[in-house]
Amino acid sequence: MAIRVAVLILLHCLALAISDAGAQQTKDNDNSDWEIGGEYEVKLDYRKNFALDRRNRDDLFRFDQEFQLRWSYRHNDWISFLVEGKVLGEHQLYTGGGGRRSEFDPERGETWARFDHLFGRDLRLKVGRQNFEEPRRWWWDDDLDAVSMRYRGDSWFFELGVGQELPRKSLLEDFAEPENEGVLRVLARAHLLYFKNHGVDLFFLHQHDRSATPSVGALVRASREDPSDARLWWGGVRAMGKESGAQYGDLSYWADVAIVLGKEKLLELADTASNQKLVTSRTNQRVRGWAIDLGLRWDSQLPGQPLFTLGYALGSGDRNPERGSDRAFRQTGLQSNDEEFRTYGEILQPELSNLSIPVLAVQFPIFSKSRVEFAYRHFRQVRAAPFLRDARIEAEPNGINKNIGQEWMLYSLIKQWKKIEIELVGAAFRAGQAYGPLSGSMAYSLFTKVTYEF
Repeated sequence: MAIRVAVLILLHCLALAISDAGAQQTKDNDNSDWEIGGEYEVKLDYRKNFALDRRNRDDLFRFDQEFQLRWSYRHNDWISFLVEGKVLGEHQLYTGGGGRRSEFDPERGETWARFDHLFGRDLRLKVGRQNFEEPRRWWWDDDLDAVSMRYRGDSWFFELGVGQELPRKSLLEDFAEPENEGVLRVLARAHLLYFKNHGVDLFFLHQHDRSATPSVGALVRASREDPSDARLWWGGVRAMGKESGAQYGDLSYWADVAIVLGKEKLLELADTASNQKLVTSRTNQRVRGWAIDLGLRWDSQLPGQPLFTLGYALGSGDRNPERGSDRAFRQTGLQSNDEEFRTYGEILQPELSNLSIPVLAVQFPIFSKSRVEFAYRHFRQVRAAPFLRDARIEAEPNGINKNIGQEWMLYSLIKQWKKIEIELVGAAFRAGQAYGPLSGSMAYSLFTKVTYEF
């Protein structure tokens, strides 16, 4: 109820601001402007032995496309609009087991109206499907159907968003994605620049899954499977800064600390003879988790101007997963999935849950606007458990050993041209003792993305 009241207040303020701005509009010059643009993106993705067992023949070669077309219109200095549409193409060219698959999916992209300088202040209101993004993209970087507000001062700003996924993100489906269906989100960020090049951020996210939870014995369509309905709160703080030194180079740092609290309903589902799942059990549990993500980056003046990064991330685990509260941290689900922000590796790509992940990376500039980076990560469970949260490796750990494995990644970003960007990524993962007889097995991946903006 409080959320609905907040939305109504925001809309009422919007109406007052529009009325006030409309009274002043006749005094302004006509600054209207419109633009049509977009981008075309091609991805090539090769994966080898992600099951860590060559007998599974799980090699995969995919060719994906994404075409975006956007129309933007700025009526004057205080109101503007954006409409974006996408067509996604997924083409499975080769699998170790044989077979090919190709499909296209039209989607709606960002579609919003934005109102700037409301009440004569640096206050912005945006209504519609929009992107929520923060600098590290560790908390969120995703498109949401929402109403948002942003207010900026001289050395600080505050932003607030309230939203719920509308049906038909994909034009081929008449419902939202199961994990987002009926999920109401309230997210807020406050930033303060307390010293030159040093700032602190406060984050808050409330997520309430209000979709109906099926009872034991119910049948659910496989395409609508959603094993978790939760009401969760995340809160945290980040410190970031940079110190410049002409002789030794620049030193920057970041430190994220987060907690998650709430309640969750968990379902176990079993396959049936038809294209449906049978709910076999339903349990409730409390969620209590925490995480840290720390890092130092040195932009040196050594020959070749290498940039060194040293980082460490830790997400809490659960000592007794079979009973009591779930004390394993989980991320917001809105964190970046963009290839350029591979926070926790290329092959494993886990959520920061029941894991410790040190990283060491070195980056070199190549040409004038491009770079190449080598990174090493080691993955170890905090509590030995027979699963990883949202990892890409298909094999499951044994729940006895904690050593998940190590990964080496070579990443290159080429931006020599004004409208073309190229990413090249190669990676190798070596399984640790947590995979028992599969320990020492290697998985590999090669990835290329070419983006053309027009």
